[in-house]
Amino acid sequence: MPAITACLACRALKAKCRREDVKEDCLRCSRLGIACESVPRKLGRRLGSKNRPKSISGSTTSPPSQITPRSVKKPRISIRSPSPRHHAREYADEVETPRDGHTRHCTPLTTSQHHQTSSGAPQPFSNMLNVLAKVADEMPPNQLPNTQQNNMISSPETATSPYSVFDRRKFLDMYRQASRSLDPDPYMGMAVLEEGLDLLLNSDPEERETKILPSEEVVYSRVDQPRRDLLDEWDLITNGSLSDHEVEDLSDVYWTRVNPIIRLLDPKIYTLQYIRSTSCFLLTAILQVAAQCLPVSRHSSSLVSRLDQHIDILHAEITKKGLQSLEICQGLLIYSTYMRADKQHQTWQFIAQAISMATELRLDTNASPTWHTTEPIHSHLRATVKRRNIQRFWLCLSEWDRRLAFIRGRRPLLRDTMLTSTNSLRTWWDEPDALDCDVMTCATISFRGPVGTVQRNMQRVMATHEPLSFEDHLANVDGEMDIWRAEWFNRLSLEDRQRAEHDIRASRFVLLMTPYDNRLGNEGMPVLARDECLVAALEVCKNAIPLLGGRQMGLPVQNVTAARLYLFGYTSLCALRIMDASLRSRDENRPNMEEELFHLSILSALAERLCKLNVHQHIALIASVLGRRLLHACRKVVNRTLSRENNNNTINQISSINTINTGFINNLQQNHHHHHHHHHHNNLFDNGNMNGIFTDDLGGLTGTLVPQDLAFSFGFEHLTNVGMGDLFPLFDNNDFGNNYNS
Repeated sequence: MPAITACLACRALKAKCRREDVKEDCLRCSRLGIACESVPRKLGRRLGSKNRPKSISGSTTSPPSQITPRSVKKPRISIRSPSPRHHAREYADEVETPRDGHTRHCTPLTTSQHHQTSSGAPQPFSNMLNVLAKVADEMPPNQLPNTQQNNMISSPETATSPYSVFDRRKFLDMYRQASRSLDPDPYMGMAVLEEGLDLLLNSDPEERETKILPSEEVVYSRVDQPRRDLLDEWDLITNGSLSDHEVEDLSDVYWTRVNPIIRLLDPKIYTLQYIRSTSCFLLTAILQVAAQCLPVSRHSSSLVSRLDQHIDILHAEITKKGLQSLEICQGLLIYSTYMRADKQHQTWQFIAQAISMATELRLDTNASPTWHTTEPIHSHLRATVKRRNIQRFWLCLSEWDRRLAFIRGRRPLLRDTMLTSTNSLRTWWDEPDALDCDVMTCATISFRGPVGTVQRNMQRVMATHEPLSFEDHLANVDGEMDIWRAEWFNRLSLEDRQRAEHDIRASRFVLLMTPYDNRLGNEGMPVLARDECLVAALEVCKNAIPLLGGRQMGLPVQNVTAARLYLFGYTSLCALRIMDASLRSRDENRPNMEEELFHLSILSALAERLCKLNVHQHIALIASVLGRRLLHACRKVVNRTLSRENNNNTINQISSINTINTGFINNLQQNHHHHHHHHHHNNLFDNGNMNGIFTDDLGGLTGTLVPQDLAFSFGFEHLTNVGMGDLFPLFDNNDFGNNYNS
């Protein structure tokens, strides 16, 4: 076989150039995808000393006594490379499988290592660059630099490469025309395609090019995944805000006094350790409402104050950083139930935030989201328990939405789902893993549905100015109430029945008053409507007195939530409006003076309970404001009642009526003057009425009292800075008590 001249690329590295014909590309150039060019040259060994084997006299491994004289000729060491087939067999033999079962590829021995192993001493070479080039040529294809794997061919040497079936040249030729659209310059499209191909085939074992920093994870993370509020400085125990025993005691208070009312958390799931590992906001909300249910003392006030500051910080951080989780949503609902007075105008903001979080987490469509089933923190829970936990939260959230929508006179934000349907509610409370309070949750949701429907239908009738029959309206309201009672009332516990009674009566009164709220001052009410609504209002107020006094069996004061307080306030004020409207109308069937005084005495007793409510200041402040305004309005109405009965002895009549509850009224006046002597011009108990307009005595408010005024939007931030005249929008009515001096 004639000798073949090596190509320029192989000659530059002094590498072996293997090919059968000088017209063909050598194996090395074909494998690397480079041009194979050959220049004819004179073959054969040249005479002289060049390329002669070097002497080993300078070797450090041989002792000086064994140095071979220069005259002694040594056989030339052959550096002939093994055949390609031998290389393939050698690499196959180098693959070893250790005991752990993982396959490891060992780097083949270099030529120098091979000769050193066989002869026991390192072998001399004429040029070490030749050895390096040979080692690089004999490396397995998968260990070559990625930029050199651009054009692989199917051969025994490249059979183990993952790119052995990929032909770069063929690929680029195939998409040369299509690549013109990759760049405005059509001739740059191929460069763009090759750049993308190089990046695609470039491996990055350390992931330096593709690694995502922890601070950057929010950029690519899914929006429907939890983003938890877990930091050491946010944990109440870690940051030293509360001690271990204080946290444990407040946790016990929550489970015994609060959770039966809120009906939100499963005690089998939400242990103290679990809550601390899922949400700092939920833990703070639980402890904050539990501290408010403790007896009023300096210790409980200190606990509430510390927890108030911490929960404000957490909520600000959650809003700023966009944190979200199921536990944060639950904390928002718990906190909204007993929200302090200066936050009442933000109640809907908290509920709307919980709705948006729950919707973004897809809790409205999936009770078993992927994140809830794969997170290690939930691994100890059974699938049915986790599913019912999410469903229970969604039912409570829907009930909150419907309750606020009913008070504000609008449609709920959340649409009905299969879970909130009537058929589902009838069976969900009795399924396995159900809690005792689940039946009350289902009953409340079932009650809010038809009540909201009746309200919207009546609003639709009022908007179209259709004739209204109060008899039909009363029958419709009572029919819906009777249907609910027949299905759900006997299933409730004794405590739940008592709580439900107050809500049912207050809701019934709101529905009966819906057609007459805006027309009470102008057109009056039919006799039947007036009597039914007044009796319904007084019944609500009468049954609220023992509840507010803490003397009703089975219902401690923690049942007095802000929502119930506002319903009591609305009901009592509407009762006064009905009485005032009957006084201004010259109806012969209006109640006599004794009946009016009896009704006003009930309302005054309710005002006293509101002012003396023995709960924490957060709720007591709301009740106190309601009670003082109610008592002020009662005195105005009784003033008019007595003046109508006997115009000749008005002063004596007022003096005699003021003997009712004299001690309480005097104490309330003293307290009021003590707190507001700097604002005597806004004093609630000034006789005022200089202009003969009663609304001036109520702070100069105008408008009409409607259920929408109960929208939990009452700000008390300015309580210590201004008078009480502009605090309570419930008295915003220009028809109530007009022309008292007439």
